[in-house]
Amino acid sequence: MVRQRKIRQFFNFYEELANDSQFLYVLFVDLCNSTEYKHYLLKTGMSDIIWMHRQLFFLNKVCIHAEKANGKIVKTMGDAVLATFDFSESAEDILHSCVDLVAAFSKPIIFTGKDKIDIKVSIDYGEARNGAIFSNEFDPIGLCVDRCARLGSETAPGEITFSQDFDKQLRIDDKTAIHPRIDSILELHSSFKGVGEINYYKLTIR
Repeated sequence: MVRQRKIRQFFNFYEELANDSQFLYVLFVDLCNSTEYKHYLLKTGMSDIIWMHRQLFFLNKVCIHAEKANGKIVKTMGDAVLATFDFSESAEDILHSCVDLVAAFSKPIIFTGKDKIDIKVSIDYGEARNGAIFSNEFDPIGLCVDRCARLGSETAPGEITFSQDFDKQLRIDDKTAIHPRIDSILELHSSFKGVGEINYYKLTIR
């Protein structure tokens, strides 16, 4: 009887965890070449305060921008931000906001020359499980999160990539009409470690 009770408890606990899931939009924003920048400062004998200021400026600006667009900041990870948007949000509005974000960093005001901040953005959509351990906040894990991270590796500074699943949420055929700064959108196909074959899109900005 004791063993049976423990087994029932195990399955009840497992079902509770497995059912803690959400359909959402996942967004990774990365500060490009931050490691190389730190090495550059080290070689030139510059203070760590410089890269810290630059990195914190990037993180703060991205977080403020995402929250203003109804996004939720899940966490910052060194030189990257993971944010989510509720499934009820408009995919067009999310993409428009991402273009605004990239454009905002394209014209440096404070950081210029070698200090210029370049960013890249990857977006996905799908069902994610709650991977939170030390917090009650929803921390997404799952294929859409992994896929979004892989897309980030194929994204160059100043570019935005998004998955086919995200593309299916867009309700407009001419994606370049979403924002006047969108120059072109390429449809691509690649094989990614751990997630297999992916159709995705790469957006370039004027």
